[in-house]
Amino acid sequence: MNRISLTPYREVLATPGVKMLLLGGLLARVPYAAMGLSLTLYIRFGLDLGYFEAGVAGALFVIGSAIGSTMHGRIADRYGIRLVLALATVSMGAFWLSVGTMSYPVLLAVALPAGVLNLPVFVVVRQPLAALIPERNRRTAYALDSTLVEITFMIGPAAATSMAAMVAPTVIPLAIGIWAPLAGAFLWWLNPRTRAPGEESSPTTGPPGAAG
Repeated sequence: MNRISLTPYREVLATPGVKMLLLGGLLARVPYAAMGLSLTLYIRFGLDLGYFEAGVAGALFVIGSAIGSTMHGRIADRYGIRLVLALATVSMGAFWLSVGTMSYPVLLAVALPAGVLNLPVFVVVRQPLAALIPERNRRTAYALDSTLVEITFMIGPAAATSMAAMVAPTVIPLAIGIWAPLAGAFLWWLNPRTRAPGEESSPTTGPPGAAG
């Protein structure tokens, strides 16, 4: 029987800055994985509307997130990842902490821009991983990160559903409004570099070793 070698994974985790980056990504992706379902549960049970109305708002938020990820990737590459993290962290907190006070028309109006300004969790993890990890180990690093993604998408929706059933649907946006900005602030403090050593660095990204 062939045995799976863990040596490549140990090499990836031994790279300076990688463990903290993966931890930050894990913390940020748990609320990210719960956002779509949280909107659905809040609109359906918190506002007592139908699944159609919930689906429309959720679709607008997801479309905005897709648009925002492309924009954020370009901004991070040009001006540094901290600008993206600061904008997303503030906007996430403002949106999710305010969801419980919004009527459905207001929520529908802000769902798309809120998605655009959502934290691009894949950009802020994958782009720094490419900068931190030598090319020979990048496939292993991405495989490890993908495993963590699957874990978060098991935890996030399950936690949102449990919270809605055991407490109240209105509590979920508040929980996301606290957790997601804290995770974003942690990544902002971490300040992972987005360029590999030897590449020309932007004045706003700091020295290549900023990620520790």
